[in-house]
Amino acid sequence: METEQTFRQRQQAFYDNPNINPVTGGRLIYGKGPYNKFVAKYGQPQITAKVSSPKVSRASIIKPTLISPTITRPTIIKPTIFEASSPRLVSGRPMSPMVR
Repeated sequence: METEQTFRQRQQAFYDNPNINPVTGGRLIYGKGPYNKFVAKYGQPQITAKVSSPKVSRASIIKPTLISPTITRPTIIKPTIFEASSPRLVSGRPMSPMVR
């Protein structure tokens, strides 16, 4: 149960800032259930509780810079194929296979 002093303190807190719940300190939204309960309990505050979004200038908005990925294709290195040439000649005659 609220005492008279607590009631007056919460009522004044609600009148000072109707966007803040005087009991929990949480946010109150104009026209929603908890806000309407406080209006019924403490009366309509003199300050309009509607919250408008802050004005943002275009200069303060930072647009992200998009970097498109570069697609690189793998470089295929073709193997060097040596053509079979005629058997090497050593002193004018073909080399014979070595036999052990």
